[in-house]
Amino acid sequence: PKRLLFLSQRSIGVELSRAAVRVRELIPPDRLQICYRLHPSEQVGWRDAYPELARSGIEVQAATSVPLYAAQRDSDLQVGVYSTALLEGLAFGLPTYVLALPGHEQLSAVTSAGAAQLVTDPEALAEQVRRPPPAAASAAESLWAQGATARFQTFLDRTLG
Repeated sequence: PKRLLFLSQRSIGVELSRAAVRVRELIPPDRLQICYRLHPSEQVGWRDAYPELARSGIEVQAATSVPLYAAQRDSDLQVGVYSTALLEGLAFGLPTYVLALPGHEQLSAVTSAGAAQLVTDPEALAEQVRRPPPAAASAAESLWAQGATARFQTFLDRTLG
């Protein structure tokens, strides 16, 4: 089965953990493995903060237990809200989804460029996960290719200017 990596952060952890549980309800474990990676600030007390996740049977990974790049290497897809780790996964060509929770606007340049897909809710995420992965690598290459800084500045000037 595909492996979906959730990249959490304390500020959106409650909502993101509930989204992971909902995706688990929609797609059985024999079709999708889910790994919920805690932000280092979430490692203490996450079971109390995210009781649905604690009961879900989803693999929960402490950030200190597995290096980020190893977790991304072992995944087929990643999802988060505005974690910088999403950008690192994009650099590796990992198909990326941004869940429309508070703060997702911070990655609007990435979703607008097509390097990651914005999904509105867990149901939309589940629908996307069931499909073949998007061609994120080609869109992400334009963010990281030679001269990417100048191209990104041009993009910002065009978009914001």
